[in-house]
Formats: sequence, structure tokens, C-alpha cells
Amino acid sequence: MKKLLFLLISIPLIFSSCEKEEESPSPPSNTTLTLEQTMWDLKSSIYTNNVTGFTETTNFPTSNVLSHKWTFFDNGTLIETVEKSSLGVQDFPFTYSYFPENNRLNIYDDDTIEPSNLYFETWGDMIFTIIEHTSNNLTCEWTSFSDGNNETHRGYFDKVN
Repeated sequence: MKKLLFLLISIPLIFSSCEKEEESPSPPSNTTLTLEQTMWDLKSSIYTNNVTGFTETTNFPTSNVLSHKWTFFDNGTLIETVEKSSLGVQDFPFTYSYFPENNRLNIYDDDTIEPSNLYFETWGDMIFTIIEHTSNNLTCEWTSFSDGNNETHRGYFDKVN
């Protein structure tokens, strides 16, 4: 009986005296988004009409839009390249500014006479909010209030290079 009592008392003491090893902190993740000299491929987009609540998701490629890419250059130039089954490859030049502290990407359309007419539309000057990013993925959105519309477009991009 003494042995059983001793065993019952000693087991909790053994476990309570063990010290948990400290876990080494994980290294901080790099949350800096680098746009210069990168290419991003649009994989899907979500269109939302903020008045009616209508939402539509499009996965790329489609039967019309075969590919849609953004290429950023060091000189502040962005080339939006769209390959459509009916029109072939089209390049649309823009200038851009990136404000990481505000998660903003401003895109300026230097050709307001004939803006691009793409499915993931980039009309005139726009401010994109960067929703999230990793080294290989970029999610951004912008809201349009033109022509009485209140629409939000969200794009999901994969890094190409």
C-alpha cells in the first residue's frame, strides 16, 4: 500500500518538475511587396455591383481572354498585356506609383482618349487597394463610381517571374 501511495504522489511531482523547452521564435516573414521588374498573371477576378449585390467570379483563361498580365518596370511603367481570342495580344501602357505604407497602387492612364476595355477593367486613373500579398501572390481591388455605377473589382494574380 505504501508503494502505491508513493507512486501516486511521485508521478505528479515528476511531471510538474519537467521544464518545457522554450520554442525558438520563427523568423519574421518578409512582407515587403516588390513590384519593380515583376510580372503578374491574373488568375481570377470578382465583380460586385455594390448597389444590387450582384457578384460574378471569372477564372482565367476564358474563351475570350486567354491571358491577362501586368508587368512592372523600374521606371514607373506598367504594361497591361491582354491576349484575347478575337483580337490577339494587346499592350496597354500606364504609369504607376506604389505606396506600401498605405497598401495603395495608383495606376495612371496616359491615354484617356482610348482607355483599355478589358474584362478586369482599368479605365483612366485608378487607385488599387492591395488586399494581401506574398512573394508569389497579389490580391488587389478597386471601386468604380463612374456613370452612376458603384462597382468593385477584385483581382487575384500569381507572380510569373
